[in-house]
Amino acid sequence: MKELEYNEEKAKDLLFQLKKDPVLKDLTLMEIFELLEVGQIIQFDPMEYIIKQGEYDTRLLFLISGEVEIVFNDKPICTLNNTGEIIGEMSLITKEVRSASVRAINDVKCLILDTTVLENPIHTGRKNILFYILCHVLVNRLKTITKELSDTKRKLAEMEAER
Repeated sequence: MKELEYNEEKAKDLLFQLKKDPVLKDLTLMEIFELLEVGQIIQFDPMEYIIKQGEYDTRLLFLISGEVEIVFNDKPICTLNNTGEIIGEMSLITKEVRSASVRAINDVKCLILDTTVLENPIHTGRKNILFYILCHVLVNRLKTITKELSDTKRKLAEMEAER
Protein backbone atom coordinates (compact mmCIF):
# COMPACT_ATOMS: atom_id res chain seq x y z
CA MET A 1 0.00 0.00 0.00
CA LYS A 2 1.34 3.39 -0.90
CA GLU A 3 -0.12 6.85 -1.06
CA LEU A 4 -0.01 8.42 -4.49
CA GLU A 5 0.62 12.09 -5.02
CA TYR A 6 -1.76 13.78 -7.38
CA ASN A 7 -1.49 17.18 -8.90
CA GLU A 8 -4.22 19.45 -10.22
CA GLU A 9 -4.25 17.73 -13.63
CA LYS A 10 -4.57 14.25 -12.10
CA ALA A 11 -7.27 15.53 -9.75
CA LYS A 12 -9.24 16.90 -12.72
CA ASP A 13 -8.94 13.58 -14.57
CA LEU A 14 -10.09 11.73 -11.46
CA LEU A 15 -13.07 14.06 -11.04
CA PHE A 16 -14.31 13.30 -14.53
CA GLN A 17 -13.59 9.59 -14.10
CA LEU A 18 -15.62 9.44 -10.86
CA LYS A 19 -18.41 11.57 -12.37
CA LYS A 20 -19.16 8.67 -14.76
CA ASP A 21 -20.12 6.40 -11.87
CA PRO A 22 -23.90 5.83 -11.65
CA VAL A 23 -23.96 6.79 -7.96
CA LEU A 24 -21.80 9.89 -8.34
CA LYS A 25 -23.20 11.13 -11.66
CA ASP A 26 -25.85 13.25 -9.95
CA LEU A 27 -23.28 15.08 -7.84
CA THR A 28 -21.70 18.26 -9.11
CA LEU A 29 -17.98 18.30 -9.90
CA MET A 30 -17.56 20.60 -6.90
CA GLU A 31 -19.23 18.08 -4.58
CA ILE A 32 -16.96 15.30 -5.82
CA PHE A 33 -13.97 17.62 -5.47
CA GLU A 34 -14.93 18.29 -1.85
CA LEU A 35 -14.60 14.57 -1.17
CA LEU A 36 -11.25 14.46 -2.97
CA GLU A 37 -10.00 17.27 -0.74
CA VAL A 38 -10.35 15.16 2.41
CA GLY A 39 -9.33 11.87 0.81
CA GLN A 40 -6.14 10.09 -0.17
CA ILE A 41 -5.33 8.13 -3.30
CA ILE A 42 -3.83 4.80 -2.28
CA GLN A 43 -2.41 2.07 -4.50
CA PHE A 44 -2.62 -1.59 -3.45
CA ASP A 45 -0.57 -4.46 -4.86
CA PRO A 46 -2.10 -7.70 -6.17
CA MET A 47 -3.30 -9.99 -3.35
CA GLU A 48 -2.94 -7.20 -0.77
CA TYR A 49 -5.79 -6.90 1.71
CA ILE A 50 -7.51 -3.51 1.59
CA ILE A 51 -10.02 -4.34 4.32
CA LYS A 52 -9.90 -7.26 6.73
CA GLN A 53 -12.98 -9.02 8.02
CA GLY A 54 -13.45 -8.58 11.76
CA GLU A 55 -11.47 -5.36 12.06
CA TYR A 56 -12.95 -1.99 12.99
CA ASP A 57 -12.26 0.72 10.46
CA THR A 58 -13.65 4.18 9.67
CA ARG A 59 -12.55 4.32 6.03
CA LEU A 60 -14.81 4.48 3.00
CA LEU A 61 -13.22 3.56 -0.31
CA PHE A 62 -14.04 4.50 -3.89
CA LEU A 63 -12.50 2.16 -6.47
CA ILE A 64 -10.62 4.16 -9.08
CA SER A 65 -8.97 1.38 -11.05
CA GLY A 66 -8.23 -2.32 -10.83
CA GLU A 67 -10.26 -5.22 -9.54
CA VAL A 68 -10.98 -6.36 -6.00
CA GLU A 69 -12.63 -9.43 -4.58
CA ILE A 70 -14.93 -9.49 -1.60
CA VAL A 71 -13.98 -12.38 0.69
CA PHE A 72 -16.30 -13.71 3.40
CA ASN A 73 -14.92 -16.33 5.82
CA ASP A 74 -11.96 -16.93 3.48
CA LYS A 75 -14.24 -17.57 0.47
CA PRO A 76 -14.42 -15.14 -2.46
CA ILE A 77 -18.05 -14.10 -3.01
CA CYS A 78 -17.83 -11.46 -5.75
CA THR A 79 -15.54 -9.08 -7.59
CA LEU A 80 -15.77 -5.34 -8.20
CA ASN A 81 -14.02 -3.54 -11.05
CA ASN A 82 -16.06 -0.45 -11.91
CA THR A 83 -14.67 3.01 -11.27
CA GLY A 84 -16.56 4.61 -8.39
CA GLU A 85 -17.61 1.32 -6.75
CA ILE A 86 -17.97 2.01 -3.05
CA ILE A 87 -16.37 -0.31 -0.55
CA GLY A 88 -16.73 -0.40 3.22
CA GLU A 89 -20.04 1.36 3.64
CA MET A 90 -21.79 -1.23 5.81
CA SER A 91 -19.58 -0.93 8.87
CA LEU A 92 -19.77 2.86 8.69
CA ILE A 93 -23.51 2.67 9.13
CA THR A 94 -23.64 -0.15 11.68
CA LYS A 95 -20.51 0.98 13.58
CA GLU A 96 -19.54 -2.69 13.71
CA VAL A 97 -16.43 -4.53 12.58
CA ARG A 98 -15.95 -5.26 8.89
CA SER A 99 -18.27 -8.06 7.78
CA ALA A 100 -16.01 -9.15 4.91
CA SER A 101 -12.49 -8.70 3.60
CA VAL A 102 -11.56 -6.92 0.40
CA ARG A 103 -8.45 -8.02 -1.49
CA ALA A 104 -6.79 -6.56 -4.58
CA ILE A 105 -6.77 -8.94 -7.53
CA ASN A 106 -4.40 -6.76 -9.54
CA ASP A 107 -2.95 -3.27 -9.09
CA VAL A 108 -5.75 -1.27 -7.46
CA LYS A 109 -6.14 2.45 -6.84
CA CYS A 110 -8.72 3.76 -4.40
CA LEU A 111 -9.82 7.11 -3.10
CA ILE A 112 -9.96 6.61 0.65
CA LEU A 113 -11.97 8.80 2.99
CA ASP A 114 -11.39 8.56 6.71
CA THR A 115 -14.89 9.40 7.80
CA THR A 116 -13.77 10.56 11.25
CA VAL A 117 -12.55 13.71 9.47
CA LEU A 118 -16.15 14.46 8.54
CA GLU A 119 -17.19 14.63 12.21
CA ASN A 120 -15.75 18.16 12.33
CA PRO A 121 -18.63 20.68 11.98
CA ILE A 122 -16.82 22.49 9.16
CA HIS A 123 -17.41 19.40 7.01
CA THR A 124 -21.23 19.35 7.25
CA GLY A 125 -21.61 19.72 3.47
CA ARG A 126 -19.22 16.85 2.81
CA LYS A 127 -21.03 14.71 5.36
CA ASN A 128 -24.35 15.36 3.59
CA ILE A 129 -22.76 14.33 0.29
CA LEU A 130 -21.50 11.15 1.93
CA PHE A 131 -24.97 10.34 3.32
CA TYR A 132 -26.46 10.83 -0.14
CA ILE A 133 -23.90 8.43 -1.62
CA LEU A 134 -24.45 5.81 1.08
CA CYS A 135 -28.24 5.94 0.65
CA HIS A 136 -27.90 5.57 -3.11
CA VAL A 137 -25.53 2.60 -2.79
CA LEU A 138 -27.69 0.81 -0.24
CA VAL A 139 -30.88 1.30 -2.27
CA ASN A 140 -29.19 -0.10 -5.38
CA ARG A 141 -27.85 -3.10 -3.45
CA LEU A 142 -31.27 -3.72 -1.89
CA LYS A 143 -32.86 -3.69 -5.37
CA THR A 144 -30.30 -6.24 -6.58
CA ILE A 145 -30.80 -8.52 -3.58
CA THR A 146 -34.59 -8.27 -3.86
CA LYS A 147 -34.44 -9.31 -7.52
CA GLU A 148 -32.08 -12.20 -6.73
CA LEU A 149 -34.35 -13.37 -3.90
CA SER A 150 -37.40 -13.17 -6.13
CA ASP A 151 -35.65 -15.13 -8.90
CA THR A 152 -34.48 -17.76 -6.40
CA LYS A 153 -37.97 -18.17 -4.94
CA ARG A 154 -39.43 -18.52 -8.43
CA LYS A 155 -36.86 -21.19 -9.37
CA LEU A 156 -37.48 -23.05 -6.11
CA ALA A 157 -41.23 -23.02 -6.72
CA GLU A 158 -40.66 -24.36 -10.25
CA MET A 159 -38.41 -27.16 -8.90
CA GLU A 160 -40.99 -28.10 -6.27
CA ALA A 161 -43.76 -28.12 -8.89
CA GLU A 162 -41.73 -30.54 -11.03
CA ARG A 163 -41.55 -33.14 -8.23
